[in-house]
Amino acid sequence: MKAIELFCGAGGMSLGAKYAGIETLLSIEHNRDAAATHRANDLSGITLQMDVRNYDFRQHKMVYENPDCLTKGIDLIYGGPNCTSFSCAKNGSKGEADEKNMIPEFIRACREARPWYFVMENVPALAGKRHREYFESVISDLAALGYHVSWGIRSAPDFGLATKRKRLFVIGSLLSEIRVQNESFSPLLARDVLDLDNRQTDQTVVYAKNPVVHKTLYGSLLVNGRGKPINLDSQVNTITATHANGRHIYDMDGVLANYHEHLLAGGKPRTGKVAGVRRITLEEAKTIQGFPSDFVWVGNERSQFRQVGNAVPPRMAESILRGVLVEWINA
Repeated sequence: MKAIELFCGAGGMSLGAKYAGIETLLSIEHNRDAAATHRANDLSGITLQMDVRNYDFRQHKMVYENPDCLTKGIDLIYGGPNCTSFSCAKNGSKGEADEKNMIPEFIRACREARPWYFVMENVPALAGKRHREYFESVISDLAALGYHVSWGIRSAPDFGLATKRKRLFVIGSLLSEIRVQNESFSPLLARDVLDLDNRQTDQTVVYAKNPVVHKTLYGSLLVNGRGKPINLDSQVNTITATHANGRHIYDMDGVLANYHEHLLAGGKPRTGKVAGVRRITLEEAKTIQGFPSDFVWVGNERSQFRQVGNAVPPRMAESILRGVLVEWINA
């Protein structure tokens, strides 16, 4: 199966495609470090660092000698258009009018190249109430190209991962409808992927001036930034693309657990640095996302955190793309 990938980032979906047995001929990514990381891991025949809006996909259009014989072209287009336009995160959700919204470019690629299949990944909020009208117009536009379109929201733990990350997958086929795969593996726990022996405290952790207190510790925002305490017996909250204060927190000595009880009992918020806690490391973030230890990364720490947080977990992508491959084999 021959594929083209758009918005490849560091290569989470590309690695998943490789695991699934799909040959990616071309990948396109605008960010320099992410494209360099992708290229360093040999995930595609060609990795182009460029604005996808400047690429002509008509050169890949299928040409037939007869209805049963494909003489050239590609079989699959996959990728995740920029999701910040629809993210639930603060300062996000600008929607379809956002100049960073690249979904129209994904649709253009499908229109110009006409692959047998496509797989588009994005944030679940795209299919939510706020953006639902636009999402339905996207489905309609893809269907108008002749594709049978289906979609589903999947959770990373279902694919054996130690993160609560959820992603939206939209699948199209020119042949027949394909259901989005929903595999069931035993998920890893946070304690399986964190370095529990690492007790090096992160002195950037300070108590939040206005803590957000929920009934459970793990849903509360008790320190500066948006990092949350990690429940070792569950999965880690979604790894984001933010560095420093956005990283989740390993509460080594139960300091935040005790503080949470203090606040629930009506205690006053504390100030200053939080002793006995640390934020997850870059290496832990990579492991949580499911990247192998020999995966090569390019860029400084901030850039790598961004690449990791933007990536689709490879095993999650593998399962979705393998489902498309099986349909293609059996067609």
